[in-house]
Amino acid sequence: MLWLATALITIRRNAIGITRREIENSGALASIPFLVFSVTLLFKYPGYGAFGVILWFLLWYYLKTTCKSLSTLCLLILYLPTLLFMVVYRTPIAVVYGVVTLWLQREIKILQKLRNKK
Repeated sequence: MLWLATALITIRRNAIGITRREIENSGALASIPFLVFSVTLLFKYPGYGAFGVILWFLLWYYLKTTCKSLSTLCLLILYLPTLLFMVVYRTPIAVVYGVVTLWLQREIKILQKLRNKK
């Protein structure tokens, strides 16, 4: 799911272009790994997954307003789901998840560089 979300962001950026709204909301993209983690958690632990999805809305708004650049705190929040995957599922999928999160981080940096130029 994270592969799909990140690929759609990249394809949209390359095919259609970037809108002003995407540049302004680039910090909110850091919450995508949490949404994917919460939805994945729904399959194994439905109660925790549902709570995670509800909590994601608060995190999305927080990151939208505070992560104007990828500071240390924003990077820590971005990679936290990778650590959670390692702890909860104890599988090598966390490595793949980390690679896709790095890809998402680069997409966010591109959007934030465009914000700084404008």
